[in-house]
Amino acid sequence: MYCYENGALIVSQKGRSVMKLAPTIVMEKDPGSVNLLIRGVVLDSPRGIVLSSNTVEDIRLTSKESKALFNSTDYESFYNITSVNVTIYTENKEAWENYFRDSASDITLFEGTDYHLDNSSTYAVTFSLHPVGEDLYVTVYRSVIKIETGLL
Repeated sequence: MYCYENGALIVSQKGRSVMKLAPTIVMEKDPGSVNLLIRGVVLDSPRGIVLSSNTVEDIRLTSKESKALFNSTDYESFYNITSVNVTIYTENKEAWENYFRDSASDITLFEGTDYHLDNSSTYAVTFSLHPVGEDLYVTVYRSVIKIETGLL
């Protein structure tokens, strides 16, 4: 089964899942700071579309809008963000855990010190980011993606 979750394309089979296309959640590290960019995706389509086929089917994804919801650098004089929690509601917990763990490792963040992963919920993974000795900058966007199929 292929799943599209917040910009990520996930392949799931027999209770295991792997991310094939990275989501729109990005962590970067600059000297003295960690930057977290989240583009929350809202899918705009008729409800209840199920596409099943043994041939190739076309699906068109079109970006309709992107709106900044929060940018911590705009409020730096008012807020001193030291931690942030990102919760993904999913049936593909394994893929999200691996994504967060790999993304943090890529910028030399350490589990248990700079971040924590909580997968105790049945259908959610929470990534808690609290980098030690680093400033934390968070930017959140809301992106609307229109989905169209070739079906009438």
